[in-house]
Amino acid sequence: MPAGRDEQPALFTLNADGAFGHEPANDLPFKEGGITYAYADGLNASEVTGIPRACSADSV
Repeated sequence: MPAGRDEQPALFTLNADGAFGHEPANDLPFKEGGITYAYADGLNASEVTGIPRACSADSV
């Protein structure tokens, strides 16, 4: 992120070329856009499947 830019969550909007622009002029900050968010630690799943810690991706 360029120096001096505020690191706030934002919705990226389209630029003049119709592409997503990641410049400040194309950012809609969540607060201004009425967007709210939250997070929490935890897991709400009855089962988790994955690669065992002792196994590497190369052996799969």
